Amino acid sequence: NPFIAIRQSTLALVLQDLGELAEARDLLRKALAANEASFAPGHPTIARSQSNLATVLRDLGERSEACDLLRKALAADEASFAPGHPTIALRQSNLALVLNDLGERVEARDLLAKAYRSSLSTLGADNPKTKTIRRNLDWMARGGRPGSRW
Repeated sequence: NPFIAIRQSTLALVLQDLGELAEARDLLRKALAANEASFAPGHPTIARSQSNLATVLRDLGERSEACDLLRKALAADEASFAPGHPTIALRQSNLALVLNDLGERVEARDLLAKAYRSSLSTLGADNPKTKTIRRNLDWMARGGRPGSRW
């Protein structure tokens, strides 16, 4: 049921904030399965579930699976939204962080720069999301490990 999936996702994100990552992961897997059963492949709801699960997997160090999920979510969002949409920038930004963790620094930097240009164009320089992407881009340029996501 998609309504239950929404509540599972909401609770999971609270658990993530509380550091209960394994429990958050398990709830997000259930929510993703429910959404995959309820919506057509590539639906934005599935992409959001994939992205939410991927952020928890990143926190758990399960970066390869997180990367796969974020690539799928980004592809779905690129098919669902117009170029430059803030949701696409969100997926690009989160995928860039995982790619950086995996040592794919050039691809990560290029993707994050794309997300920044898009966010700057649609949300403006003073938007907190744009500022977060800029800060992560600066960290990457210095060879550090950015950590902030939207």
